[in-house]
Amino acid sequence: MELEQAAAGGPRREVKVDRPEDPRAEIERLRAEEGYDPYLVERWDRKHALSWVKKNFSHLADDELDDSVTLTTAGRIMTLRKHGKATFANLADETETLQLYFQFNTMGEEKYSFVKKWVDSGDWVGIVGHPFRTQRGELTIMVSDCVLLCKALRPLPEKWHGLKDTEVRYRQRYMDLSSGELQKAVEDHLLHTQDSGGSRYP
Repeated sequence: MELEQAAAGGPRREVKVDRPEDPRAEIERLRAEEGYDPYLVERWDRKHALSWVKKNFSHLADDELDDSVTLTTAGRIMTLRKHGKATFANLADETETLQLYFQFNTMGEEKYSFVKKWVDSGDWVGIVGHPFRTQRGELTIMVSDCVLLCKALRPLPEKWHGLKDTEVRYRQRYMDLSSGELQKAVEDHLLHTQDSGGSRYP
């Protein structure tokens, strides 16, 4: 899925976001500077799977925001592009992937600055926001709040499709798990999905 450009009418270009060389040191800085420990979050009540969002808001026209609906979802940041006062990301859960739009004016300085400084690809996040379709027609969540649920210590496998080299898969089993079974285990442990009307998703 291709992410949107930072500003309407601006050039469409790829922005590579590198993970810190020492993620454990980054976590210590996060604890020291923000007083926040991403490993102490025990539960996030997810109300909306990403597949449900796509199914129920496919009708939105280009550049249309539905602020009458507040979405509460969660997943793993797969790709991330940080600009000045706008950041785009791809979020994945076990059902689908969906674009996120973090905006300074929408989130406010404190929340947006936290995302821009501390959130990286591979991290698990809880998201609150509104369904929105960009000018380019991409169904998106306009984020109003983002909670860092779990910090990734290792980068995702290339293109986050899992490892195809059998020898590497056996030697570095942790990398293969990061794109498959480990994701399911984290979801089962951390993400609590509320039932609605007997269905897993509302």
